[in-house]
Amino acid sequence: MCGIFGLINKNNAPASAAPPEEALRLLSHRGPDGRGAFYDGPLALAHARLAVFDTSGNGRQPLDYLHYTIVFNGAIYNFPELREELRAHGYNFRTNTDTEVILAAYDHWGEACLHRFNGMWAFAVYDRRKRRLFCARDRFGIRPFYYLDDGNCFAFASEVKAFGAVPGWAFRLNKVRAYEFLALGWQAHTGECMVEGIRQLPAGCCAAYQVDNHQLEIRRYYRLEEQIQKPAEKSFEGRKQHFRELFADSVRLRLRADVPVALSLSGGLDSSSVLAVQAQLQPGQPLDCFSVVFPGTPVDESPYIGAVARQHHPTLRQLTPTFEDTLAALDATCWYQDEPIASAAVIAHYQMLQLIRQHGFKVMLNGQGADEILGGYDKFYWPHFKELARAKPWNLPAEITGLLRRSPPSFSDAWRRFRRSRTLPDAPGWLHRDFIPPPEQLFHRSRDTGVAACSLNLIREVGLPVLLQYEDRSAMANGVESRLPFMDHRLVEYCLGLPAEDKIRRGVRKYVLRQAMEQQLPKAIIERYAKLGFPTPQMEWMEKHPDFFLDRLKAATDQPGIFADSLLPTAKTALEQKGRAFYPAIWRSVAFGAWAGRFPGPATFTWRV
Repeated sequence: MCGIFGLINKNNAPASAAPPEEALRLLSHRGPDGRGAFYDGPLALAHARLAVFDTSGNGRQPLDYLHYTIVFNGAIYNFPELREELRAHGYNFRTNTDTEVILAAYDHWGEACLHRFNGMWAFAVYDRRKRRLFCARDRFGIRPFYYLDDGNCFAFASEVKAFGAVPGWAFRLNKVRAYEFLALGWQAHTGECMVEGIRQLPAGCCAAYQVDNHQLEIRRYYRLEEQIQKPAEKSFEGRKQHFRELFADSVRLRLRADVPVALSLSGGLDSSSVLAVQAQLQPGQPLDCFSVVFPGTPVDESPYIGAVARQHHPTLRQLTPTFEDTLAALDATCWYQDEPIASAAVIAHYQMLQLIRQHGFKVMLNGQGADEILGGYDKFYWPHFKELARAKPWNLPAEITGLLRRSPPSFSDAWRRFRRSRTLPDAPGWLHRDFIPPPEQLFHRSRDTGVAACSLNLIREVGLPVLLQYEDRSAMANGVESRLPFMDHRLVEYCLGLPAEDKIRRGVRKYVLRQAMEQQLPKAIIERYAKLGFPTPQMEWMEKHPDFFLDRLKAATDQPGIFADSLLPTAKTALEQKGRAFYPAIWRSVAFGAWAGRFPGPATFTWRV
């Protein structure tokens, strides 16, 4: 993984070296192993490298091949197979990188090469003959690609902060997106971000920019809903076996690297399953596993981590962040994230990745994505019940009984979340009235009409996009490439086509995964139904250290025209009376202030509210 940047002057003035150099400074954490730049008239491309494949100097970028030049962030896991196929078509290679394979594939298949890739990517290929820039982002948006297209220039970057290097560009707050974060906790759910004028190339999309006439064209090359098909296997056993094979092959591909690979191991089913498959694929090669634990607290994962470790014998390295360590990292985490963060879990994840890099690892696997494709959240219950009521009403009582028996709170929680998702809440009184946008400007979530539709919405709208953003920034802040076996497109497409009862059965979520792994994981993991995510004792910290949060909240309210005068007294009362319902709003406001205080570095941030 790396950092990329590009700039094209629309007045056709020759590109200066200063903006790419400044952008690379701002992106240096993403690529500590080398920097490079390429210039052609008004165009500049820049790259900060994290060497994972072919760690020699041969893999430095921008990379030239034939009449193409590329800057690339990501990993193409099936590049060895593609390289052999392309060699049969007469292509030669001088490196052992996936980057060079992308260029040969683009020359041979054109834009259709994107359908041949298994991996994650954000890249820009410049055709020096046609003076045409071709940009692409992977199917699910695992790798970031931001762009700016105004009257002065077209620019793109891996992170928003890099646009501080664009001459004459002033950062302005995107009022609507900022409101949605503060009031609703929504992030990364549209093509916009919290900085006005900066957009994301959508997942599964590519773009062509013609340098001579400065025309930008964006099109979609991948639609997940069009790839979902009913599985060929008629029996559950057959589908379980096919799932197991796809999952194992996904892990196999993501273990490919010319540097050591580690695993982020929680006590949950998903990352434990990745460890179990790795142990089967690489017997006698224990994986280094990193975990965040909080002994003596309700969110401690240590017993479950210990259970899976006793079965598969990885090298365990555990971290217990203190309140002081975590909050000391708040400002830095918001800086690296490019946006305020919704919980302390993001900081703990960032701290774990610091530890991973300190131990010399550049690649990390984790279990992100399993919940979205396999019905792993409470919110899946109601779409599932609705489907059953229509198609198999005779099964509905047994399903509800199973849920009540295993997890009574989940039933009421699921219903409450389902009802809340149907309407937008009223504007909170603790935000300034002039900051509240008209309702029609707010994002309106798609309705979850069934289990598959719920997965699609989580993958494309509210859910996975922000988790992928957190994952990318925390990992790349520490020069680590994060790989997600559950996000292999073959596995995602197959799982979304599975019958709902393969995902939720008698109240058990991720049923097919539990059944597929029951011989490879301890019973304590298979039969663990409570979901903690990436837990921290955030609520307890807020109650033990109210003065810290009130002081930071006071600093946040210095931003004019955003917060109402009622915020501080409301927060003080909530912390004194342990009114936890208001804690998320306090945290988001504090994080917003931390982000505003650090972002975007050398440029001038102008609030426009």
